[in-house]
Amino acid sequence: MDLGLGSDIMTVFNNASFVNVTALNGGDDALPADGAVDILTFDGWSGILPQADNWEAINFSNNASVNLGASRTITTEQFSINSTATVSAIGNSPGVFVVAGNVTNNGVLTLADTEANDTFTVGGNYSGSGRVVLDTVLGSDNSSSDLLIINGNATGNTTLVINNVGGIGTETTGDGILVIQVDGVSSTNSFQLLNDSISAGAYEYSLFFQNLTGTNQNWYLRSTILRREAGIYKSIPAVMSRYMWDNIGRYHERESNRPISGDTNALSPQFGWVRVYRNDYKFNFDNDNNFDADWSGLQGGLDFYRSNRFEGIQSARAGVFIVVLSLMRM
Repeated sequence: MDLGLGSDIMTVFNNASFVNVTALNGGDDALPADGAVDILTFDGWSGILPQADNWEAINFSNNASVNLGASRTITTEQFSINSTATVSAIGNSPGVFVVAGNVTNNGVLTLADTEANDTFTVGGNYSGSGRVVLDTVLGSDNSSSDLLIINGNATGNTTLVINNVGGIGTETTGDGILVIQVDGVSSTNSFQLLNDSISAGAYEYSLFFQNLTGTNQNWYLRSTILRREAGIYKSIPAVMSRYMWDNIGRYHERESNRPISGDTNALSPQFGWVRVYRNDYKFNFDNDNNFDADWSGLQGGLDFYRSNRFEGIQSARAGVFIVVLSLMRM
């Protein structure tokens, strides 16, 4: 579909469908200098975008959800995703997508297809306050990742969402994992990582602006420290061992030191017992993993069968008991 010379406005609404339409061409070129301005808007429409060329502006609005399909180059002066719209670049893998113009992203731009090998190139400047979603293998430096490439400048405050695809977490020792390449100039707050960090294994990754030498405008993921929980995980076996030992208690704590003598063999209820306990511990593992734990319990039981032979040398018990536990602080 070629709209020819002159200014054109085309709006695709949510109930529209393309039949045997493989391309949408706005006309002569994508530059407004000649006085002809062509505007293509997807208003609430969902589907796979046909090839789009020679539009001064392409807009996605009103909950539009558009997939760019297979790798392609889109020629436009301005590519805009509004706050309720989503544009997906996930048609093939590895996907190579190019918008030969400026991109304003106030909605969602996603490359997430569970494979960390796609690229989305902005031929001009990038701005916005929306989200960019990338697949990344959270591992060492130079691990595989989808990549947002900006040939011009980057401004705004975009939230970066990382989907970890199989990374087990490793220390990064250099620049880190490249996720956003800015060939022009990037403001220091152009991008921020969702929740400030993302975890893989025992490592936490954060988003950093520039390489270690400060000579570029790129953005990297670096594993900064072991996750705080890692120390706690190492401490849990010792703590739970103490916890379970206290809950089981000693034999004489349940029997109250009753003497066993004579030969008996009884099937009727013989003895009941109750045990109440409370313990307060301070666990000191290292500087970052010291904590207090208080727990208490109430136990009660009843023996239904007791058998003693040879003056108590051989003894057997069978019965039931109930335990109520409370872990108060940890």
